[in-house]
Amino acid sequence: MGTGPLSFLSDGKKQIDYKHRIFIPIFWKGKMVSFQTRSIKKKTEHGDLKYIACPKNREIIHHKDIIYAHRNWEKIRGETGIVVEGVTDVWKLGENAVATFGIEYKPKQVNILAKAYKRIAVVYDEEPQARRQAKKLVEELTLLGVDAWWVPIDQDPGSMTKEQARKLVNKIIHY
Repeated sequence: MGTGPLSFLSDGKKQIDYKHRIFIPIFWKGKMVSFQTRSIKKKTEHGDLKYIACPKNREIIHHKDIIYAHRNWEKIRGETGIVVEGVTDVWKLGENAVATFGIEYKPKQVNILAKAYKRIAVVYDEEPQARRQAKKLVEELTLLGVDAWWVPIDQDPGSMTKEQARKLVNKIIHY
């Protein structure tokens, strides 16, 4: 679902401009609890944000207290999970992927991941800060008894071709 040229929502203090964005509902345990939007512009203009989250006062559950999956939470649990930064990465990598809504993850998200999977591959983007956070997440998951490892990549998973994404997922699942 997308927004039109005039789409505003108040967070109680100011109007937030949601024009020309993809609306991404966030579900948790079968219920829509928040949302995120992504700009559809090829290049964001000065001051434009690529992603805008739901105002905190409108979230049922804060999006950083959960993880994103394109399937119901009950169905994502399993042997191997792939943790990525954002929703478009999940869309590209498929049903084994979940997102932390950026590289600044929260302890609640780490606990959710540790309870959901026996093995976790962390596939954050190639920027130095993202790599550091990926390695930190691996350490925290390992301390919780998860067989976790970092998978270095040279491009954003969301920008991979379908073939590149399929190969990466197969490499991780059969590691």
